Amino acid sequence: MKIGVIGVGNWGHRVIGEYIDLKNEKLIDDVYVCESNKKVLKEYSKNKNIKTNNDYVNLLESNCVDAIHVCVPNILHYDVAKTAIENGVHVLMEKPLTKTSLEAYKLIELASEKGIVLEVGHIYRFANIMRKLKRMITEDYFGDIQYMTFKWTTKLNSAEESALKHVDIVWDLMPHILDMIHFLTDKWPTESNVLRNGRQISFLNLIYDDFLVNIELSWTTQERKRELRLIASEHSAKVQCVKQTMRVYENGKENDINPGANNTIRDEALNFINSINNRRMLYNSHIIGARNVSVIEKILQDDK
Repeated sequence: MKIGVIGVGNWGHRVIGEYIDLKNEKLIDDVYVCESNKKVLKEYSKNKNIKTNNDYVNLLESNCVDAIHVCVPNILHYDVAKTAIENGVHVLMEKPLTKTSLEAYKLIELASEKGIVLEVGHIYRFANIMRKLKRMITEDYFGDIQYMTFKWTTKLNSAEESALKHVDIVWDLMPHILDMIHFLTDKWPTESNVLRNGRQISFLNLIYDDFLVNIELSWTTQERKRELRLIASEHSAKVQCVKQTMRVYENGKENDINPGANNTIRDEALNFINSINNRRMLYNSHIIGARNVSVIEKILQDDK
C-alpha cells in the first residue's frame, strides 16, 4: 500500500514520521509527501524513504497513492477529499471533516458511491486512557454521570498564531472534545450556550439527556492543559488526556490508574490501513465526523 501525506505543518510532520516507521517495518510500501511550500518540500526530498510532490491534484490523478492522510488547513479539506475520492483514493482527514455539514454529507455520498474509505482524525479515541475510561463507564464503575468539565488551554507562540490566524478556536478544538464525549457515552448534546471573547477564548455549556458538560477553550492561557474531569454518582475521575494518566476519587481515597500511554498517531494510521484492507471503518468513520461538524454548526448558530 502506498500512502501520501498532504500538508506539512507541525502535525503533518509528526504524521509523516509515523508512516516512515511503518514503511521501514514493511507494513506499507511507499510514503509520499505533498506540500506546496517548495522550501519545506526540498528538505523532505533528501529523505530516501520519501517521494515528494508539490501539487495534490497531480498526486491524486497520477495513480501514485492508494490512500492519503490529509493535514491541510480546514478550508481545503473538502476540495482535497473530493479530488481523492473521485480518483479512487482512500482518505483519512484530520478533524474537522469539513467546514460545513453540507460538504461533509456530500463527501459521504461520494465515498459510498465509489466504495472509498473516508475516516476522520479524532485522535483521542485511540488513546489507551480513553478506552480504559470508556470501559469503566460501560461497566458502571462511576455510576450515573452528572457532569464533565474540559479545560483545553494553551498560549500560542507567534508561529502558531500565524498558522491559526483565520481559524476560530471552537472549530479547532471542539471536534476533539465532542468526539471524546460521544466516544465515552454514545451521546450528542441537545442544547448549548456559548460565552466568547473573540476567536481565541470560548466557554461552552452543553446539555445532554442526563448530564451536563462545561468546556473552557483558550489560546491565551500560559498553562497548557488537556484535562477532563468526570463527576458521577459513585466515583469521579480527573484525566490528563495527552499524558494519558487518570486519578480516580473513590470514597475519600485517591487512586492513580495508568494503562500505559500509547502512540495514538501510529494506532490511528494502523486502523486506517486495516479499514482499507477490510473495508470496515472502525472507531472513526465519516458518519461520526459529519455529525461532529453538524453539532458544531448548531452550537455556533445558537450563539448568534
